[in-house]
Amino acid sequence: MGITKIGKISRVVSGKPTGDQGPLSTQPGDSSTGSPGIPMPGQAGPGSGMPSPKGTPKTVVLRPEDKLSPDLVNRIDEMIKGGDDDWNIGGTNPGQGAPPAPGEGPEMPPIDGPDGEDTREWNKTPGQMDQEIDRAIKAGIEEERKAERERKTDTEKTMGGSGGGGVRDRLEIKMASQTDWAKIFESRLTEYSREASKYLPYHRRFVSNPRMRTRIPSRTQQKDVLPEMNLIIDTSSSLSYRELGVILSEIRKALQSAKMSKINVILWASDPYWHKSYEDVSGAKFEQVLKDIDSNWVGGGNNTAALYELIKSKGWSKKFAIHLTDGYIDDHFQKGSQVAKLSAEVFDPNNTIFGIIYPKQKISYDQFKGIMNRFPGEKVPIFLDTNKFYG
Repeated sequence: MGITKIGKISRVVSGKPTGDQGPLSTQPGDSSTGSPGIPMPGQAGPGSGMPSPKGTPKTVVLRPEDKLSPDLVNRIDEMIKGGDDDWNIGGTNPGQGAPPAPGEGPEMPPIDGPDGEDTREWNKTPGQMDQEIDRAIKAGIEEERKAERERKTDTEKTMGGSGGGGVRDRLEIKMASQTDWAKIFESRLTEYSREASKYLPYHRRFVSNPRMRTRIPSRTQQKDVLPEMNLIIDTSSSLSYRELGVILSEIRKALQSAKMSKINVILWASDPYWHKSYEDVSGAKFEQVLKDIDSNWVGGGNNTAALYELIKSKGWSKKFAIHLTDGYIDDHFQKGSQVAKLSAEVFDPNNTIFGIIYPKQKISYDQFKGIMNRFPGEKVPIFLDTNKFYG
């Protein structure tokens, strides 16, 4: 095939015909501009050797608003004549070769449906498309797991290497690691604060006539009821000071966003070895909480029952609670166990979050779910090998 040479351009067609109202129309040549027009498929054109039924060639003429300005047309013409490198579309410049013949270029993916319609999505935002992709992944994972339960094979179990589960396990753990646990802390605390706060106004007689306050001995002023929360930290988990600092900074933001200032902190391992109540941790006062946790931190084993006995004795039961742990503690649903009994007494499942800390994402999905299912309330995975900690 020879080199394609483009002559002087005087028109550019954009879009596709849409009927009588489209950008193209079939009319005789545009005498106002001297353009011969563009013959429609199946119609005769100038020099085609095919006379039209009436002897006059039918042409396609652009509307004025679809035409390029004369300056732009001249610029394109100069680029073609001068062999400008910027005008190398489809190999049209001299020496650049001809456009590829049909079937010789890179294969494009099909975009047509069974009836020839365009199946591409043009009316959705990137965010909507991302949500649909996430839903499709979740649906696909669930279908694969259902099929796997019906036909277990050694190959499916070992795909992806040892210690990290199969391919589907990796996908599900990856999605779990993207949980915005900081946002969950904030939204749940804010909701709890709004529901638990009670602001009691002065009695109108006190306000209208302050001098009468001493004359109403039976009337006692009540204080506002402000919510408080328990922050429970299992110090046997493999947390570095850096990682703990990131988690506590997010809890601090959640407290301030929820306008909560009272907090009870408990550190525990083989026993609950340190606890303290703070009446006001608003603003910079939270720094004292961080210092106290840092100076009293001790590792060790786990005595969950002793922890919950302490919460009962301090009168902190049924408060909003965030419990940070690596998950390797007693199953809170084991029938007949002391921990299961005490857990039901000290936790309100609707106002409890267990933040389960995972050092790495290399864990099987069955192991991940087994740990999460040991606890009441909302379970939030916190993976330490994510950008939240080392991004």
